[in-house]
Amino acid sequence: MSVREAVEAYESLARDIFGETKLPWQEGTFKAANLEKAIKIIVGKYDPSYRAHRAPNTVSNEDAERDGARVLMANPAISNNRGRVFVCSLAAENPNFVTRFRTYEGRTHNIPNCGIWEAARATSAAPKFFKPIRIPNTQNGVRYMDGGLKVNNPIQVLLAEMVQYFPYTSRVSCILSIGTGERPVIRVPKAGIFPKLQLLKFVSLLKDLALDCQAEHERVAPRFRGWYTYFRLNVDSGLENIDLAEWENLEAVTVNTRSYMQKDAVDLEIDRVVTAIMERGRNQHLKMTVHQAAGQ
Repeated sequence: MSVREAVEAYESLARDIFGETKLPWQEGTFKAANLEKAIKIIVGKYDPSYRAHRAPNTVSNEDAERDGARVLMANPAISNNRGRVFVCSLAAENPNFVTRFRTYEGRTHNIPNCGIWEAARATSAAPKFFKPIRIPNTQNGVRYMDGGLKVNNPIQVLLAEMVQYFPYTSRVSCILSIGTGERPVIRVPKAGIFPKLQLLKFVSLLKDLALDCQAEHERVAPRFRGWYTYFRLNVDSGLENIDLAEWENLEAVTVNTRSYMQKDAVDLEIDRVVTAIMERGRNQHLKMTVHQAAGQ
């Protein structure tokens, strides 16, 4: 998919999945079936094995949904030279362990292969929005939910994955972390008139801490100082009050993102990202190793 196609697909997906809510007593706010259907259609239209024979706009949604349901997350027939992708999810029965759905075979913690739509559905199952998904061919049919509850910023998971896959002496050219917008400062709630009500506020505080992406960035950023290897782009204002389900506010997301990108410091950082990517493979002896990037 091109960048334009990806943006258009997201806008369409957001309308399809967030446009209809469930009854108040049902699990999740939105219908998981709508999300599953939307993902299958996108996969079916843009999967390379199908796209080689047809253009996405010539495929009916029915055919795309059928074909998209068949595409596996890891496909041994595809060259290993392609980009490697993983997404994070948590087992509903044991949320302490982060499951990684990979497009490649990892050295540890491999799970049975599943469809792209199943992996995407698992990593999107935020409890507030969608019920967990049970993937039949995984061990004991585990139910999976959104990995963002534990690793909303998965930079540490990425570094751990990198250590498992590449030799320690391999060189790192560019690590790009893209945020979804800075959030307000997290503060401990005051007790107020009724101190016991503070406990309820602490529940919200703990949730905010778990989802705090900036803190994770600040933990890893110091080790990359001076290397021009690790970059973080994150809109600094305007997105903090836009909820994930507010698809009607996509225009506000676009406006604030473009405003952020036009800042001199951000524009310079983007240029550095481009340079780091373009110089991949050059001057390897001047770049940090996988071992250093992982902080080991």
